[in-house]
Amino acid sequence: MSIKLFSPTGNSRGTMILVAAELAGLQVEHVQIEYTDIKTPEHLKRNPLGKVPVVETADGFLFES
Repeated sequence: MSIKLFSPTGNSRGTMILVAAELAGLQVEHVQIEYTDIKTPEHLKRNPLGKVPVVETADGFLFES
């Protein structure tokens, strides 16, 4: 499974994750979502707090880190 980043374009925290992943040599798929989508049931399964960014790994979701 690849690493996925769920974040709106231009989100500073999402950008920091992408930069850190690139420096570490990790491939991350950036799944662009809109701020209007963060309270949808689909996104709340990724982060029950309804915030971004969220990173999906083989072991689960990372948020608020």
